[in-house]
Amino acid sequence: MLKKYRGNAVEGFEFVPLILNGAVTFILGSLIVYLILIRRLEKHIFYFAWGFGFMAYGIEILLRDYAGEFLFAFIGGLMYSFLMLGAWGLSNRKILLVIPIMITLCFVWVTGKLPLITVPTSIFFFGVITLGVIYKRAIFGRILDKLVLGLVLLLLANIFLSEQWIIDIFAIFAKIVLFFGILDQEFALIAEKIRIVNQKYPRISTGVGKEGGLNLIIPTPDSPTESEVKWMEEKIQENTKKAVDTYIFSFQDLPSHSDLRRMRWINPEKVFVLLFSSSSQRAKEEFTVFKMDITEIGATLFELIKKYSHIEGGCVVIFTDLSLLIHSFNVNDVFDMMMEKMGSLREAGVTLYAFFHPETHSDPAIAPLFKNISDSVLKL
Repeated sequence: MLKKYRGNAVEGFEFVPLILNGAVTFILGSLIVYLILIRRLEKHIFYFAWGFGFMAYGIEILLRDYAGEFLFAFIGGLMYSFLMLGAWGLSNRKILLVIPIMITLCFVWVTGKLPLITVPTSIFFFGVITLGVIYKRAIFGRILDKLVLGLVLLLLANIFLSEQWIIDIFAIFAKIVLFFGILDQEFALIAEKIRIVNQKYPRISTGVGKEGGLNLIIPTPDSPTESEVKWMEEKIQENTKKAVDTYIFSFQDLPSHSDLRRMRWINPEKVFVLLFSSSSQRAKEEFTVFKMDITEIGATLFELIKKYSHIEGGCVVIFTDLSLLIHSFNVNDVFDMMMEKMGSLREAGVTLYAFFHPETHSDPAIAPLFKNISDSVLKL
């Protein structure tokens, strides 16, 4: 996209899609920044960088055939740098993205020119970003599809349509897809939201440790909710004495915030409440809030497993209501998510307790399905 149309100002009909492309790109970037300011998006480097990157992208398109060599190179350098910085915010291998950013900035500032302002440049920068996102797609699944599709379309536009005015029409569609993909990427901030440190901790050899796994807790049909809360409080106190971290996965604000708050304050340094909700916004300052989404729940559990695979002793995770997950999402999706994590739960020493209510399921095959993959079944 950083190639000028035949080196001259576009004329006639070609001028309209060019202006439209630049305007749409700038507006999409402005919308991302606006959503950050009104707190609809997290204040994270990923969103800031892609918002400003799109704004610089739009300005570069609008000035493409009228700006001087230095200004054109400078704006293009900003665009590439912001987009790469956004990818850096998502990446676990950040150093691989820092290098091209620094090389590009140094070249632009020293020479006033952007290296290879042609198709190879687009292949290099958009290719690096696209490959990184495709790698993330293999980990987090379908939630990344729009982001991958938008980047692939934009990369193809730069490769095959670089000399034609129709690139602007094609690019507008690609950027709109990419925009909605960007808005879906709250999952990418999971690691920071649950305070996961990327440093690799060596596992201390202390003999055969306790293996993690899945444990179902089945309350009696007439037992009050208070009995479940009491069990969780006792488990937290037991974990605290053993210096084991506890993560409570609360679904749709259950149990009540007052109960969650009380459990949290048993030991704020060892107890973490992760609230998966489609409505809670005010709780963001008090608890760590995520979208109520099966992919996001699985991704959060994945990040915890990854962290505690390098920490001796593992941790305890409590699902407040596995049955609610099954009712909220497809039973097969919930089962597949649990099955994917079983081996890594055991390897990392992460023990997952999940409250399960068989009487709420009309299909009699559901209860045996989850009991069969559990290491134990506890009845309250």
